[in-house]
This record gives sequence, structure tokens and C-alpha cells, in this order.
Amino acid sequence: MPENKRQRNPDPVAFVTLGGVPLRFELEWPFHKSTSGADFHVLHGKAQLLSDSEAGLHCDFAANFSQTMVEALPSLTPEHAESAVINGVRMAADAGRMEFLKSGKRLPVEVSSRYLNFKTNEVRFLTANDDHVADFLKKKLFWLNHRAPAKNANVWIADAFDVQYLGVTAEKLLEVAQKLANDGLCSLAGEFAVANEALAQQAEYFQGELRKTLDKAVAKFNQALTG
Repeated sequence: MPENKRQRNPDPVAFVTLGGVPLRFELEWPFHKSTSGADFHVLHGKAQLLSDSEAGLHCDFAANFSQTMVEALPSLTPEHAESAVINGVRMAADAGRMEFLKSGKRLPVEVSSRYLNFKTNEVRFLTANDDHVADFLKKKLFWLNHRAPAKNANVWIADAFDVQYLGVTAEKLLEVAQKLANDGLCSLAGEFAVANEALAQQAEYFQGELRKTLDKAVAKFNQALTG
């Protein structure tokens, strides 16, 4: 991973989507060329749901990087490509394109030029406003801090993966985190935060957001089966 600071998180390979889905990633490096004849590179992985009510559910995926995306990155090593893999899966989860099961087939996750700014050669997945960032940080603190096995462990707010995912700066993440701290929802120390009890009391909201996002995938897969 590009930043050692993430190692201070309760789980360094756990991430939350904007829709409120907490995921733990297992990636099978390295990338390999598609064997189907298509012009893309593939990385297999698994995204496991981090929720007591959804224990054991996961989605096996194949992150398919288009040739344009491959050429835009310095390399396909974890240092340069890991964030795009994780953020592509986060996008797919919130769009209802991933079904989480006890076992199941491997689903494709497309990481293409749609996420590339051709003028700056910058990869970004969303353009989040302050409200989106605040909602995301609350979900992140709830799932990765309050619900983590290690209590009162710091969570890195200015994560470079989240910067790319949300399309904001690290400074913006810290600015919004400070507002959450001012509202008594977390305690902020430098680039790290800990959820406060006021945030934990919103558990029903976070569980509801998770269920709503997961239901998108169920609806899409049911529609595909009946349509």
C-alpha cells in the first residue's frame, strides 16, 4: 500500500463505500492479460462484507482494466493500481452490480477510461460535495472504528484511496472531519479520528443504508433472472 498510515487502522484492508457498505479486500496479485482475447488486464479478488447481520457474505470479482487505463498508470503494481481496483469495486457495489453470497461466480468490475481525466491523466471516481464527504466519513468511522474488534483504534481520515474515490483533496477530508468533531461525532487528532458515542447512536441509520445499497444488487439480479 502507498501509505504506511493505513496500517494504523483497525483493519488496513477494510474500506467503506459512499453507500455505506463496509468491505474487506483480498487481492490476488499480479494482474494478467485477459484469456478471452479482449484487450484488458485482469486482477482477481474477493470483497467480504463486514457486518454481523451479513456474516460470511462475499463477492468474488475480476477487476478488468482497459488498455487506456493501463497506459495511464505508471505500472500495474499495488503501488499504482491498488487504489483503482478498490475504488472500482466500491463504485460497482453502490451501483448494485455486485451480489454478496456465501459462494458464487466471479463478477466483472470494469475500470475504464470513464474514470480518467485525459487532460490531467488523473484517475478519479466521484465528485463528492461536502454533504457526501460528511456522510461518507460518518459511515467510515462507524464501520471501521466503532464496529471494529479493536476499540478506540484510530482511523486514517486523509487516506489517498478515499481522495481518489471521492474526487476531493486530503485537506477537504480533514476539513469536514473537523466539522464532525465540532459536532461531537468524533475525536480528531491530526489525520486520525475515533468515533464518539453520538455517532454510535446512529447505528440504525448506518444499518439501513447498508441494507438499501445491498438491495439494489438483489433487485438487479432478480430482474435479470425474470427479464
